[in-house]
Amino acid sequence: MQLWPPMKNDPLVAFADGFDQAGFFSYIDSEDCLTGGTISRRHACSSTWLNRIDVRFLQEINITGEQSLELTLDIENLGNLLNDDWGVVYRGIDLYSIVIANMWGEILFMSNNPAERWDGLANGKKIKTTSLVYRIEGRDIEGNKFERSGSIYVLP
Repeated sequence: MQLWPPMKNDPLVAFADGFDQAGFFSYIDSEDCLTGGTISRRHACSSTWLNRIDVRFLQEINITGEQSLELTLDIENLGNLLNDDWGVVYRGIDLYSIVIANMWGEILFMSNNPAERWDGLANGKKIKTTSLVYRIEGRDIEGNKFERSGSIYVLP
């Protein structure tokens, strides 16, 4: 696995409230195999202890003015890839619906609740590597309708 630890004060990286940034960057600085802002060599780091790495990929979709959606893919405990989910974070949205379907049009996930996230399962089973599509429709707080669509690529 390769890692990309961020540089200190990187404007593209957001840390959760209360996150120990000093401890995080102290760890990065203490490891010869890691350099902030640089992708590590593959398998450059090794350890006798277990690691837990949580990752969030975020795509912001501007609707109108101050209204936007943020599509997120959260991977909790990257080491086991068992707790993955996909969903949205929103601002200024009044109505919302999302549909995720496979290439045959079979609906795998559907929701009108932005707090509800998709766990990557279909009929209770983890789906295999595939391309999926999503469609989001809604209305912002000013009454403007919107719709967005795109693809999701699921890795094993």
